[in-house]
Amino acid sequence: MQALEFESVTHNHSVPVPENIPDGTPVKVVVLTQTASTEDRQRAFKGLLCEVAQGLTDADLERSRDTGRPIPEWPTS
Repeated sequence: MQALEFESVTHNHSVPVPENIPDGTPVKVVVLTQTASTEDRQRAFKGLLCEVAQGLTDADLERSRDTGRPIPEWPTS
């Protein structure tokens, strides 16, 4: 048995192998996943938020003042 190390990204629950491995070749697969640190996840989340906010105007981000309740009228003296 020969060993070959390569990095790949899963797609639809499958892992593409290098072209030099012909179809029908028996292989043994060991999966090592790389987990992101909390800091990496936070940085990625901030990046996604920045992408979402691109192109929005201040009016898009303005908070609605309508609470769905009538404005109370106080008696005047």
